[in-house]
Amino acid sequence: MPRDAMTQPNVFWTLNTPLATIIGLYTNVPEGGRLGQDQINWLRQELAEAAKDRALILALHHPIYSAYGHHPGSQYLKSIVENATAAANRTPDLILTGHVHNYQRFTGSINGKPVITIVAGAGGYNQKLHSLDRHLFNPSQVPYKFNDGPEILERFNDFQHGYLLIDVRQTKILGSYIAVDDPKAGDPVPTHRARPYDTFEIAL
Repeated sequence: MPRDAMTQPNVFWTLNTPLATIIGLYTNVPEGGRLGQDQINWLRQELAEAAKDRALILALHHPIYSAYGHHPGSQYLKSIVENATAAANRTPDLILTGHVHNYQRFTGSINGKPVITIVAGAGGYNQKLHSLDRHLFNPSQVPYKFNDGPEILERFNDFQHGYLLIDVRQTKILGSYIAVDDPKAGDPVPTHRARPYDTFEIAL
């Protein structure tokens, strides 16, 4: 039976759930991300009107923090997030980003408030992951404090594909990154549950 296509008025959106409000920004193009004033005004309004009795999660394509040289964090997008949260007097509990094809977990700062900010771009990408500079970053030597800013790179994985799980509860957000070794041709499908490479918890 034919079905009409589902359409949305904008490519930025808010998803209201019983346990979390998720605000999604459109920052895909141009390279580095640019937001029109209409989207910025909308973001301020959505932050201000988000329910205060549940988690607030902000999602955007380009990262505001990243340790990958070719796609470093966007100070432009970070300033927009900071200005919008200050105007709305509401800061997200968690910020999710992509674009860079690896996993990075930061403790950043939004208007002086520590906020966990994730880069999760290693799932569904069938090419070589984006590797961090090994002269500067070693997975076994984290956390890494940046000299020119407040952010801290708590954990990263640039050598295994994987996926991020977010479990939102009434009093906390639980996160885990599941890293998966690349299979070789003919390998059996694993039947055991993979252990998380990284976990984090955010109190609400």
